[in-house]
Amino acid sequence: MTARGEKKDQAEGTIHKTFREIEKGKAHPCYLLYGDEDYLIEEALKKIIDLLLPEKAREFSLFVMEGDPVEAQDVYSDILTPPLLPGRKVFVFKNTRLFYSRSTAPELIRRVVDNLDTHPPIAARSFMAFLSMVGWSLDDLRDGGWAKISDEDWEKALGEDMDGDRERWVPRIVDVCLAHSSSGGGPADMARGMEEIISGGMPDGHVLIFIADTVDKRKKVFKMVADCGVVIPFVKARGEAQQKRMLVDNVEAFLSERGKRLSPGAWEALGRKTGFRFRESVEAMELLATYCADRALIEEKDIEEVIGKTREDTVFELISAILEKDLNKALTNLKDLFRQGVHHLMILTMVSREIRLLLHGKIVLASGRLRSFRPDMDYGQFSTQAYPRLKEMAAETGGEGLFLANQHPFVIYNALRNSGKFSQARLIRHVDQLVATDVAMKSTGRDPRLMLERLIIDLCR
Repeated sequence: MTARGEKKDQAEGTIHKTFREIEKGKAHPCYLLYGDEDYLIEEALKKIIDLLLPEKAREFSLFVMEGDPVEAQDVYSDILTPPLLPGRKVFVFKNTRLFYSRSTAPELIRRVVDNLDTHPPIAARSFMAFLSMVGWSLDDLRDGGWAKISDEDWEKALGEDMDGDRERWVPRIVDVCLAHSSSGGGPADMARGMEEIISGGMPDGHVLIFIADTVDKRKKVFKMVADCGVVIPFVKARGEAQQKRMLVDNVEAFLSERGKRLSPGAWEALGRKTGFRFRESVEAMELLATYCADRALIEEKDIEEVIGKTREDTVFELISAILEKDLNKALTNLKDLFRQGVHHLMILTMVSREIRLLLHGKIVLASGRLRSFRPDMDYGQFSTQAYPRLKEMAAETGGEGLFLANQHPFVIYNALRNSGKFSQARLIRHVDQLVATDVAMKSTGRDPRLMLERLIIDLCR
């Protein structure tokens, strides 16, 4: 078993041990759940709260705070005030920065990069936390200000590992933060106050639950929580195969408990709808289990009917319309994205990514090194016949130039299939158009919606 696998098993053992302890009446004064598996953390938090407090007691005994409260003294007072009625009093601090330090900056930046395309609000929250930690503000970076910060300062803030490609993601995350109206400012410094509360003791029955994406285990407040309470890590599997296996295992276990399973076509539809992301996939299964209550087999049509048209579907249809040169359909899907509240820079980013994937797919196929791929093969055949060869090609070249190979297999499959609808020269021309549009959006006062419409018209010619 790998070290990461052992850590995963230890985390699972700890959470189930925690559940059993609370069921037997033993509750610790502090719990810390941390890591990047947000869905699993939320499920564990719900279970802990269910075990600690009955529903009818929560109105006056459960306090949930998002982030670190500005009025820290008021929170300290509430924690130290005995309850009016006998029983527990639970305080939940979600997305707390209590356990951050400069040493956690690389982990925050990794979360920014990992979530920038798929979960922009999470990326924005992590980036604002990073800015607060290093003493920068969003105003320092906007309007190209990030490029004026010296290489030495960037390397000091990011570390050598993340500094090399900042030109690729920093301008985008700054735009996302501005689009989401993210406010950063430094959070109230609660660490010292929490240390005093924990060391001094709380009223009997009071419980603190901290939720964090990353922690510095050297911090005093972390050590104090670990000494008097329970610390449970929820760390996402890093390898692509591990992530997919973890998702498949959880989905199959969830469905098996309900006497159900997915057809091969349903798995493909699930990937198209959710990108095989853990949270979206499990939430979809909860809906499907109810929808298919009288059937054991969940089929592709069930997923299409239940999950509906997602943002990914709309982007997929927009790209399909561009491939087909169907201008009316493309403009309709563009308007759908605007109606869904997607920011114009995010739309441009998603379209740019798809065009870039198509270009890389075209280049890979033109090289003649991926002869195992056929446009008419299904996803299952691609996964066993062509995908392993593509990964070998990436390994042979050290990954250089094979941006495509680092994507999810289902994304690669579609990019290779659809790349045949474009000439390489046309794809290169489209990349130039996308770059020009990106520059114009960030440097002129022109209406971004009109600019995107103009771009779509050009792409569909």
